[in-house]
Amino acid sequence: MNYSKFLFVGNHTCLDFLNTQIVEKDKSVDLFGTFSDLAEWLLEAELVDAQAKKEIADKWHSPAASASALEQALKFRTVLRRIVEQMVQGEEVSKNRIEEINRILRRRNEYAHIHCENGKYKLKSHLLFKQPVHLLTPIAKSAADLLVNADFSLIKKCENPPCVLYYYDTSKNQRRRWCSMKTCGNRMKAAAHYKRKKQQFC
Repeated sequence: MNYSKFLFVGNHTCLDFLNTQIVEKDKSVDLFGTFSDLAEWLLEAELVDAQAKKEIADKWHSPAASASALEQALKFRTVLRRIVEQMVQGEEVSKNRIEEINRILRRRNEYAHIHCENGKYKLKSHLLFKQPVHLLTPIAKSAADLLVNADFSLIKKCENPPCVLYYYDTSKNQRRRWCSMKTCGNRMKAAAHYKRKKQQFC
């Protein structure tokens, strides 16, 4: 089983995109250190296939081109973070930030074709990556879906104070508190247990 450095705990593509910026040992860590990281994330998020990832790497292989494409992605991630923060805090989402999503959605890069699979005809969509902004189209579509269809009360930030990860709570009774039980959940439970033990001996 291949190890991934990315965390897919958000239950929503655009939240997983936000969660590429994490905190480790009280320091902010950007999992998008290079353009290759972005391409790998798109693959692991199942937004592109292996062939498309190769085409992306070939198209933006020069340092200048890859740096420019990565910069656009990081700027859009910052916009989405501000949007999600406003949603979580119950504030009206800024119109200029919504326009940033619309700007990307206007840059259409999708076509469909009919193919036969197991004796049945199916319509399959394909993405074309002609410009760096096209890499962000599926993420912008996910953000639009979050704004239009999500219950804002179920968009939550991990309750571990240093953690900056968000998730869409689809758990039973919507009582999820942590980005992951394996990480923050166990840490917070261990800290609470230690505090109770300490109080017993004080």
